[in-house]
Amino acid sequence: GVAWSHRLGVRAPSSGYFDFPIGSMFWARMDALRPLFDVGLTLEDFDAEAGQLDGTLAHTIERLLGVVARGSGRRMAILRDATTPSWSPWRFDQYLHRGRTVSEDMLAMPELKLIIFDVFDTLLVRPLLDPEQLKAVVARQAGVPLGKKYLAWRAEAERCTRERAGRDVDLHHIFCELARLADLDEPSTLRLKTLELAAETAAVLPRPGAPELLQHALVCGKTVVLASDMYLPAACIATMLAEHGITGWHKLYVSSEIGLRKDTGRLYDYILEDWGVQVGEVMVVGDNERSDLQIPGDRGMRTLHMLRPVELARGTVRLAPLIDEVQHGGSLDANIGLGLIVRKFFGRVFHDRFDPEAIIPAPDARAIGYAVAGPLVLAFTQWLLDRASQEGVERLHFLAREGQFLKLVYDRVALGMEHAPSSSYLVLSRRAVNVPAIKSIEDVLLIARTSFGPASLKDYLLERFGLELTQVEKDGLFEQGLWRKGKPVDIRDGDIDALRPLLDALLPAILRQAELERRGLVAYLNEQGVSGTSAATVVDIGYSGTIQHRLNALLGGGVNGYYMATFLNTESMEARFDVRAEGCFCHRAAQGEGAPLFIRRSFFAEKLLSSDDPQVIRYGVGEGGALVPEFRVLTREERETSGVRADVRAGALEFVEDVMTVREGLLPDFRFPPQLAMALFETFVDRLSSAEDAVLRGLVLDDHYCGRGLVA
Repeated sequence: GVAWSHRLGVRAPSSGYFDFPIGSMFWARMDALRPLFDVGLTLEDFDAEAGQLDGTLAHTIERLLGVVARGSGRRMAILRDATTPSWSPWRFDQYLHRGRTVSEDMLAMPELKLIIFDVFDTLLVRPLLDPEQLKAVVARQAGVPLGKKYLAWRAEAERCTRERAGRDVDLHHIFCELARLADLDEPSTLRLKTLELAAETAAVLPRPGAPELLQHALVCGKTVVLASDMYLPAACIATMLAEHGITGWHKLYVSSEIGLRKDTGRLYDYILEDWGVQVGEVMVVGDNERSDLQIPGDRGMRTLHMLRPVELARGTVRLAPLIDEVQHGGSLDANIGLGLIVRKFFGRVFHDRFDPEAIIPAPDARAIGYAVAGPLVLAFTQWLLDRASQEGVERLHFLAREGQFLKLVYDRVALGMEHAPSSSYLVLSRRAVNVPAIKSIEDVLLIARTSFGPASLKDYLLERFGLELTQVEKDGLFEQGLWRKGKPVDIRDGDIDALRPLLDALLPAILRQAELERRGLVAYLNEQGVSGTSAATVVDIGYSGTIQHRLNALLGGGVNGYYMATFLNTESMEARFDVRAEGCFCHRAAQGEGAPLFIRRSFFAEKLLSSDDPQVIRYGVGEGGALVPEFRVLTREERETSGVRADVRAGALEFVEDVMTVREGLLPDFRFPPQLAMALFETFVDRLSSAEDAVLRGLVLDDHYCGRGLVA
């Protein structure tokens, strides 16, 4: 199939599931299949018909029909079965409906004497979309040029060794051949072999639900053996299994030591003869559709399929494009990064709940934290460490309230890293810095132009300028015609023409309030090591860099900023104060309909990353110069959201820990790709399922500054 794809000039499908019309019943445009007509096939090219079930040119062409159509830039449409509808064109719903009880009953059937379990992707799973990427892990650890030689010759060494021996071969013989082909000395060969064994061992974890099935078979009195087409030594595989508590089985058959493979059927014949059982007394449990299902099934054995995690993920509508993109053109880091998420949520054998409309099967708050918030924060943290190191930053000030969680992840990732900047949590808000920084009518107008409402004039003046007018003062404004009583404030696109006379009249009061609040804020900033005498760097989700801007105005410059995203309007601040405002995922992005999806759905990121802390309003100075912060009182709705937020954080931190485990045991320089983090977030927010929407609605945030009150 791969060879014919190349000959036809189309990209070969992945090694897993893909669409083709079984029985060759379809409609198509002629041009969609033109390569098949132009390649010069004749009847003589096809195998003689002898009842073959697979493996002929006819089977290959059947499977290439959809591949060729897509190669011409067209899509495939699959007609929905109205009689027995399914969300899955591959009928994965049937697989998922076979739950734990049914599977256990199958293993317990009295006529069964021998249960054969596959090992890799059945009992043990790796954090990789493609297990062959482990070779890339070894190459990266080996470094250049040794790793380059390894990648160039490793597969060829295995092929040559197997071909010369006429049987399956083990790791020792493969590396002897590798040394010959790549002209390696003994220490280099030994190092590569050691790295490969270490990578194979470090990558695996038990597949949730599979060891329990093995134990159930043992409890039912069955003989349980393991069989694997693998070049690793049996002792190595046995150690892997034991380290993860998979014990009790009776014998392990490894193709490289016996010389026979499952995918030819000969290893099954060997096992049946070894135990003296008939085909009807045997069940094979495994993931491989050919070696664990088709071949033993054709021989008359029973089979129990455990769909590979990556194929189950590929079968979902929203994650499938990402799986395909990473497998065909993604980096090793992307393969591992997405593989972690696939292993976590699609790796379990049994799914009590499977939502095909969601990005992951059971999208509760913790799962969304793992698959969406965790990658986003981790990728940002990696970028943050790089930028801060390059620019000689000594301390990072994380801004409230999203900054609280950003700092938590940053501290974990930076732990033990030399020269990582220290961190602090700066409890600020737009409200707390905007008013103290006001020194002129221009400052007032800058604050006024930010979108607001519709909300009352009372709320507007309080939130934007800290003014609490008496009824007499408000009546005076109404009588002067500066504002109409009962008229809401609604500011869009920076239009404040109607407000300008009112703001001019209130300027003296606003300046007095600014002076009143300035002393407390400056005292707090000095306490935190942020002053006009030295450079400082703030960290936040970002967009317009409002707090950074006002701090620079207050302190006379020197405050830089790192953000997940920045708007184009940060350029004017950078130029005015000679500072930086850098965005990780989006830098100087446009606003409005043309903005990246991350910008257009930015409130979702704020919800996922915000803290339970109340918003700070202002800093005052009490007796003896003591700082007295004033916080907004949390409402009942905000307090009730803390459980959901805690679950989101727990999931995100679990993801971070899994990444750190990969770095510590498998690939020390592993980095979660920021493009993948962004793709996961945008895939999530672009089309929320009802369950995902319910989680986000359970996260209530205040947006009093923009006149929206509490937003769910």
